[in-house]
Amino acid sequence: MPRLALRSMLWLGLLLSCLAVSAYALAHRVGNYQEVRQFLEPFDDCAAPCWQGIRPGITDSLEAVDKLRALPWVTGLYAIQGIVINDSYIRWKWNGNQPAIVDGQRDGRMWFHNGTVYSIEIPLRLSFGIVWSAFGPPQLETTFRTPFTPPQVFYNAAYLDGTLQFSGIVLCPPRGRHLLNARADATIALAKDMTKTLRSTRQLECENAQR
Repeated sequence: MPRLALRSMLWLGLLLSCLAVSAYALAHRVGNYQEVRQFLEPFDDCAAPCWQGIRPGITDSLEAVDKLRALPWVTGLYAIQGIVINDSYIRWKWNGNQPAIVDGQRDGRMWFHNGTVYSIEIPLRLSFGIVWSAFGPPQLETTFRTPFTPPQVFYNAAYLDGTLQFSGIVLCPPRGRHLLNARADATIALAKDMTKTLRSTRQLECENAQR
């Protein structure tokens, strides 16, 4: 076998080994990917959008508060009136018993419109690389420009027909290690008409991100 071909095979084997070790380390740092999906995906008897039995567009504020209080890792609920008179939201803290994927230093948030849940925001300790490993490629990816320096974009990945979305700030260019290493937070909400409200970019670049 030519020396160049042998060297290429050795480098390829080393690269695959490194990728396997990295994937293994990521999986064990936050638990396995099945646990990630179980925490964020709807229950079998709760159609999307749904999180822990709370359904945006269906569950009213009183029932939502009761369900939140029943969770073993939620504490310190308090309500805040939104800017719009019919909007309000609840914030809560985590008591330390939350799953490892949750960022316990930041509050969870649930939004209401006319007394009904319409959006649930969960702060996470996940990277987009782990999101992709747990859920696969997103159904839709979108980028929006930010005013930050160095250049960055707001990246959004939609799953479950848009009812589960992950978002975060990604350094330019928004791909490769920049994207896979960026932190993602989750939003569970009623699906929007993604074909009208969001424009998917086939090649994610800072230059073609939406304003």
